[in-house]
Amino acid sequence: MLLVIDSATAACSVALFGADGTRLGAAHEIVQRGHAERLLPMIETVLAGRRPDAILVDCGPGSFTGVRVGLAAAQGLAIGWGVPVAGYSSMALIAAASGEAMTTVALIGGHGELFVQDYGGDPIAPLGELRSLPPDAAAAACSAPIVLGSGAQALVEVRGHGELARCPAQRRGCRRAAARAPRPAAEADLWPRPRCEANDVSAGPIVLGPGHDADLRDVMRVMDSSFDPGFGEAWTIAQCAGLLPLPGVWLTLARDGEEAVGFALARLVADEAELLLLAVKPAGQRRGIGRILLEHFEGEAAARGANRLHLEVREGNHALSLYEQAGFELVGRRRDYYCGQNGDRYDALTLSKSAGKLR
Repeated sequence: MLLVIDSATAACSVALFGADGTRLGAAHEIVQRGHAERLLPMIETVLAGRRPDAILVDCGPGSFTGVRVGLAAAQGLAIGWGVPVAGYSSMALIAAASGEAMTTVALIGGHGELFVQDYGGDPIAPLGELRSLPPDAAAAACSAPIVLGSGAQALVEVRGHGELARCPAQRRGCRRAAARAPRPAAEADLWPRPRCEANDVSAGPIVLGPGHDADLRDVMRVMDSSFDPGFGEAWTIAQCAGLLPLPGVWLTLARDGEEAVGFALARLVADEAELLLLAVKPAGQRRGIGRILLEHFEGEAAARGANRLHLEVREGNHALSLYEQAGFELVGRRRDYYCGQNGDRYDALTLSKSAGKLR
């Protein structure tokens, strides 16, 4: 049996196929955000006690967080079950689902650019390299008459010709797409094993140390006191508990004596590390605890093999100045990502820096 996972977009999808390609179960939900909370329960429901012989997971391009949630889940399950895991391209899936002899796939990327790639042949295969280009350059580079994907309309409008095809996966069915999509990524490509464990680090009266499941109540006390519920930034304890056991995820607690005054939750996927959460109790702020936690995250990420660091922060969050001072730079924006208690929406800013880059 083959388990297929796709969380690279606003959708969260899971399917189980038999050896003959028969679909044995599937689940699909548009979640926008919250992939980490929804994916594993969906997998459990689809499997219904069955264990697959292999796992196939979407490696993007797509949502930064969604791709990494899928990769982390796939690798964690593969290690636990002792089964092989491989990746497929979002572009290849769309092209394979179309059934067209030749097509251009265009997905909306960052900074106003489009991910574009031409596909053709039987079996389906890429006819060129995956590229991220401004719409006018993408239009000049791609000539297939059929255009698919979230960026298809923009590409066709700029180019002035071509047929816009919508929702190929729904029209043709995911089973055929998953079976035909090229699978370039091997297990070693998806997840290098961590090279070290976090060590306790003393910072005057503040002591940093690795956190575990038993520390989640302390984490929630810090989170509840430091995140204004009006902005919708805080996680639930279920979200934290679901993510913490996955490979490459680590929790760091800052304690003042026996009291937890801050924490940082992070994960490593391939050679990129993401700071998922960082919080300090109001009573502990202005003591440099946030800076200490951030520096520890950077050092731990580099020790685990990260070449690039990422994080997201609400626009207007006072922590933005901390990240900018540490050398993080704005690389993207998610419109209306956070939803506050009263329904107001707030943009999320995506920040990034190379590991080891200091300011």
